[in-house]
Amino acid sequence: WYQRRVHGSLSREDIFATLLPDKIEQIRILARTQVFSSIPLLSKFEAQQKVLIARSLRIDTWPPGSVILRENCKVFASTRRLYIIDKGTCKVSQLADTCGEESPASASDADAAARRSLSHCGSRRSVFGTEDRVVHAGSYFGMLEVLYGCPHQHTLTTVTEVQTLSVSFDEFRTLLSSDPEDYLYLDTMKRSVRIHLLQQVHPLLKESTEEELASVLDSARAKRYAHWETILSRGDALDRLLMLEEGTCIEYDGDASTLMEHTFESVDCWERSRPGETFGTKCAIGRSSSTAPYTLVAVSECMILHISKESLESLPRFKSFSLPPL
Repeated sequence: WYQRRVHGSLSREDIFATLLPDKIEQIRILARTQVFSSIPLLSKFEAQQKVLIARSLRIDTWPPGSVILRENCKVFASTRRLYIIDKGTCKVSQLADTCGEESPASASDADAAARRSLSHCGSRRSVFGTEDRVVHAGSYFGMLEVLYGCPHQHTLTTVTEVQTLSVSFDEFRTLLSSDPEDYLYLDTMKRSVRIHLLQQVHPLLKESTEEELASVLDSARAKRYAHWETILSRGDALDRLLMLEEGTCIEYDGDASTLMEHTFESVDCWERSRPGETFGTKCAIGRSSSTAPYTLVAVSECMILHISKESLESLPRFKSFSLPPL
């Protein structure tokens, strides 16, 4: 111990050995609440709410090679969870379409991201390749699943022994029910995540402040569509940005009437189910009004956020933005 102290190499375990258990627990709770600041789902909660959640996180230990999350698996009450890696290393994989589409980071039209080929009647997907990356302590997964109840968006596999912290959607509701303003917690989470999703749509939105994007959301309109209802018809004016929040829809290159005529035949479509996927990005951001080149139909109940072109053009970043000629 003396050698480690003299040479300035005290480990966390050495420091914790000098502290009382209550003090150690307080430090851990504080560290967890600081991690929450980087998670849009939790970042806007008050300090006392963050502490309440931090104290209630479930702790799990996973041996190497364990699959914590599996992409496209449906979530239920017990699996609709937000996971935070507390210790260890994981590999995160996501199915990727490698048919030559530009990545969202470089593409001028983020609509091309994460598309999957679908044969309409048989619900058959053809997905090409995977994208893998390594993640460490502080990384989080399951945010969209918790908020929207969508299937898992990634496969998360442990590389080393891993400790995770997690909380489910139902546990959120139970934890916050003692708060007299608990009816606001879902709105708080949804608004913060909407801002986060908007930032992923286009580099100009990523450069905008949260306050500016909040003003865009104030004028946005959320609309729910029934199963088989047409969201957008080919040839419709595209004077807005559409963002998928809940449910599944299909994108078809033909007319809505033609799609209905082929109900019992195999039809090539794109299935869209990831919260945050957008439609009409090119037309809504910087370009003159155009018409929809495809038809969008809900194949389950869907929630779509309609964001007007005017509200986007009012952002300071857009006023100085010039597009290359078409």
